[in-house]
Amino acid sequence: MKKRFPIFGMSCAACAATVQHTLDSAQGVRRAAVNFADSSVSVDFDEQITDENSLAQAVREAGYELILSHETDDAENKQKIAYRNLKRRAIFALATSIPLMAMSMWGMHTAWTRYAMALLATPVMLWCAQPFYANALRQLRHFHTNMDSLVALSTGIAYIFSLINLFFPALITSQVYFESAVGIIAFILLGRWLEAQAKQRTGAAIRGLMELQPKTVPVVQPDGTTISVKMADITIGQKVLVQPGARIPIDGTVTDGNSFVDESSLTGEPVPTERSCGQKVLAGTLNGQGALTVRCDKAAAETVLSDVIRAVREAQGSRAPVQQTVDSVAAVFVPVVIAISLLTLATWLIFSPTSGVAAAVMAMTGVLIIACPCALGLATPTALMVGIGRAAEGGMLIKDAESLQKACRVNTVILDKTGTLTEGRPIVTNYHLNKSDIQTLATIESRSEHPLAQAICNWAASKADTDSNIGNIQDFRALPGLGVTAILNDNRYYVGSRSLLREKDIVLPQNLELAASAQEAQGRTLVWLAGETEALGFAALSDCLKASSIETIKSLQKLEIETIMLTGDNPAAAQNLAAEAGISKFEASMLPTAKADYIRRLQKTGRVVAMVGDGINDSAALAAADLSVAMGHGSNIAMDAAQATLLGTDLTRLPMLISLSRHTMRTVHQNLFWAFIYNIIAIPLAACGVVNPMIGSICMAFSSISVITNSLRLKRFKTSYLEKSEGVCPKMVQKTARTPSNSNLSLINNRLEPTKTTIMKKTYSVSGMMCQHCRAHVERALNTLDGISASVTLEPAEATVTFSGAPLPLSVLQEAVSQHAGDYTLSE
Repeated sequence: MKKRFPIFGMSCAACAATVQHTLDSAQGVRRAAVNFADSSVSVDFDEQITDENSLAQAVREAGYELILSHETDDAENKQKIAYRNLKRRAIFALATSIPLMAMSMWGMHTAWTRYAMALLATPVMLWCAQPFYANALRQLRHFHTNMDSLVALSTGIAYIFSLINLFFPALITSQVYFESAVGIIAFILLGRWLEAQAKQRTGAAIRGLMELQPKTVPVVQPDGTTISVKMADITIGQKVLVQPGARIPIDGTVTDGNSFVDESSLTGEPVPTERSCGQKVLAGTLNGQGALTVRCDKAAAETVLSDVIRAVREAQGSRAPVQQTVDSVAAVFVPVVIAISLLTLATWLIFSPTSGVAAAVMAMTGVLIIACPCALGLATPTALMVGIGRAAEGGMLIKDAESLQKACRVNTVILDKTGTLTEGRPIVTNYHLNKSDIQTLATIESRSEHPLAQAICNWAASKADTDSNIGNIQDFRALPGLGVTAILNDNRYYVGSRSLLREKDIVLPQNLELAASAQEAQGRTLVWLAGETEALGFAALSDCLKASSIETIKSLQKLEIETIMLTGDNPAAAQNLAAEAGISKFEASMLPTAKADYIRRLQKTGRVVAMVGDGINDSAALAAADLSVAMGHGSNIAMDAAQATLLGTDLTRLPMLISLSRHTMRTVHQNLFWAFIYNIIAIPLAACGVVNPMIGSICMAFSSISVITNSLRLKRFKTSYLEKSEGVCPKMVQKTARTPSNSNLSLINNRLEPTKTTIMKKTYSVSGMMCQHCRAHVERALNTLDGISASVTLEPAEATVTFSGAPLPLSVLQEAVSQHAGDYTLSE
């Protein structure tokens, strides 16, 4: 069992290290990962040995509070209450510190002023500073120390020392330091208040995803009425009403209605897509103008959106290898600082007795207060949280922080061909058959289960003047490794490879031989149709390159990453596609195990390898790679084996992922550098008396804030479709420029008003297309119309048209196609 729990009471990296050690040592816990940045812990434990209550008890004994899973709502309320109390204490302490500082500057020489300062300081020490002292005492009972221990020691010493001097001025000195004690408390509370606000921004990605899930859902009753039901109580089979402008709450199937649905929160595609009866919709997407009735297909906890939230949350809570060094430092930081402060006190008393006890005490207090383990503790998790959240906004799911750290070191990317670089489905790109032979081929192939047979049937069906069934098939037989044979209209036909022709001694006319050789030289697969004695013709099929593949290869090359294609396809097909994509190095005819062996050989030469694949056959290679990346449309096995998943089919997210990883780890190293440098410089300055305790408290507070602020710069990293300057349809640039946000989640959060929808997408069937030239003609014809952007595919034979405004009538589209392309027919 793996669960995430909120933790209360952690104030610094030393606290996180204590909780980490406590849970790692607990019986039945396999692994725990404490995230100081969002005050949570992810625990992997054996339910047969321990349970949530036992874990909570162990954490409680260490001086902290673990919130059980059924108390999550209470935890949110506690966090809000704690934040309000922190704000009130900070404001009160700051307001009190102002007159105290004024008195210390201009009224210290009068006795009543010193008593007034004591009177003002006491409420601050008793109420505002109470959490510091309570937590420090709780830690002391368990023989632990943390940041609160340093604050309690420093302010307590300054306050008690001042009281002694106030009531017994002849004992040491008449000088009091109430303003220093109160100033330290005020500035630390202010720092924590600002830190809490900044931390909330680091978790914006998760909150944005969770906001896509409504709390209640209108469920349609058998009599047609609706009742409001909690999201968690929705069951499979229930029907949900989705009003215009509302979010779709479940993964399901449309049973009634028609609308345009904005799916950019999950796919990154900014253009709403038409959805009608029988089509699937996903939770978290935004409904447009029309009302929809959706049948629930998955439980609320099993939707795609829930999986995304779970994956991002687990990744943000995981620990990167670089964090191990920080944990080791944080575990001993506070005891070392206390030892340095005592050494500072002794040094001043021994080597500078003329300065007096007051100067020695203030130097010791300065060391205690200026030391900051918080900055160390926040350096790594804040950057990782923002980076992983930013990746999720851009359609890149990262399994854990270690995977993100690995991605920054990748210098070689292995790409699978089918489904990764290509569309993953064969289509007919050329043919040498007359109309009757096309009908014959399609009729025979309609009985075959081979993937190429399905592609040929779809191609033949798209031709307006053909009938895919022109007679009764008799004696249909499969010929393993060769093809199929059947009798149609009393004639024997053979359909299959060139080997089938040789096996049956079928004559191959010279004109067909030349045409076939030209197609095979381009790596295309040929399906032959032959009679009993002579070949009649062939259909050439290939798997087309994705539009995003070329851009991806160029981007990887700019990042100085070597790209290699590994495929099980034949060398000719591999060479042709590699040249088209711009890949100079490839290997063909490779078995799944050979791909894994190839990766291991690269790793032995010092290469850090990322493998990108989408099929079951890629799982071995994915497991062997340093970083495994699966395509979101691929098999579940591939995605389970992968450390990162690219949602959808857009391969350009791969260089984005690597670039984001480099930016994130650069930010982590910057944070760690400044956190370490701050303490290395600040502690000696305080020990020498150069920095007084009050100034030290300001420096300490803002050191943490600076680390978080530096991490938040990652939110500006461009990841989404709307943010890519290249590849955006020119007709959509105006729409993009009007969008006030530059992230997918922000785009979704700006609710789509039905009366203001300006971008719509519709899909039309196209009949009459036979090859890529036909497809190109139809696409060019549609794009001659103003206000639309069209994309046409052969398999399936469809035209996807994006309208900037209301959709144009079908007759207008058909007229443009007939005028500029020829005899092709559009239908809805």
